[in-house]
Amino acid sequence: MGGDHKAWWDWTPDVWAWSPDQGRYDLKFGAPKAHVAIQLSTEGVGPAEAYDYWRHMAYYDFDADPFEPREPGKPFQATAYGVIAPLGDLYVYRSAPVSGRRTARQIRSDGFDRFSIGLVLTGRRHFIAQGSAALSSRPGDMFVYDAARPSRLSWSAHQGVHLSLPRQVLAAAIGPDHASAAELSKALNHSPLAPFLRNQLRLFARHAAQLDKAARALVFDQTVQLALAVLQQASVNTPPKVDRSAYYVAARRYIDAHLTDPNLSVPEVAGAVGCSRSTLYRAFADQGSEPAGYIREARLDRAARLLQSRDFQGTVGELALRCGFVDINRFRTAFRRRYGMTPAEFRAAKAEH
Repeated sequence: MGGDHKAWWDWTPDVWAWSPDQGRYDLKFGAPKAHVAIQLSTEGVGPAEAYDYWRHMAYYDFDADPFEPREPGKPFQATAYGVIAPLGDLYVYRSAPVSGRRTARQIRSDGFDRFSIGLVLTGRRHFIAQGSAALSSRPGDMFVYDAARPSRLSWSAHQGVHLSLPRQVLAAAIGPDHASAAELSKALNHSPLAPFLRNQLRLFARHAAQLDKAARALVFDQTVQLALAVLQQASVNTPPKVDRSAYYVAARRYIDAHLTDPNLSVPEVAGAVGCSRSTLYRAFADQGSEPAGYIREARLDRAARLLQSRDFQGTVGELALRCGFVDINRFRTAFRRRYGMTPAEFRAAKAEH
């Protein structure tokens, strides 16, 4: 563990032999044994050295062009926060404009055979790979980057987030003979699961630095599941064979976002995540649950949280409606079965404490 103005990291040598104070990462160090966190910044680096420092420490799968400031006298500035795991890494970053290329020579020599799935938060990204059409991405667009294919890319001043995975993980999900990065990028944004991955990446960008180790590991693993599921659906060369756990994660996110809708139903959830009802039931059964039961329990959890909140002073009827229950008597019965007391008794008990 260690850090300064330029870099911070939370692991010890027994978890990972490499650390930023040793300089640029080398493949000989391998991956960490557990999920770890890192933060890099040009803060604390002299203006004349900031860009070279960032190129040296942050860019591995493309060669950045020389820095050309858009405003005279304004130095290059960038910062990044990432979770690095045995399986890959997930980064959120903010940077001044940058451009670069990936050449066949680099691909043969550096060994960084990675595949990235990202989201533009602010700014614009322009990308063209050898043998494919150019692709421009704006805020809200997801993109795919294949480090095994020659390409050129440029970013305006931007914020972004991306997940990077080894080639073999991608091949296991969509096969070795997949479409180009540009084609997958276009299909990716039209996948039924795309909104869930997009929201997952945004949530990581917003809250990653506040998560503890266990939460970071959970978020990383869920993001990988969603990303691979979306890539399977987006792939034009292989039929979708989505891991059911990805449907489970996506369905939970959809349900949690629509709990107040009294008409929320299992068919609606299945349609929203892009699978059949039977597949959705199997996905929940794999986790020891079932969709309707999860909806009911999530609504009851919401009711309990509201009853514990000083901001909610409504009646039991209002509480039921705010949690998606139309039948107040059914709500009371379900609440008593779950918590061993009525909503009114629950509120009174919490008030005493």
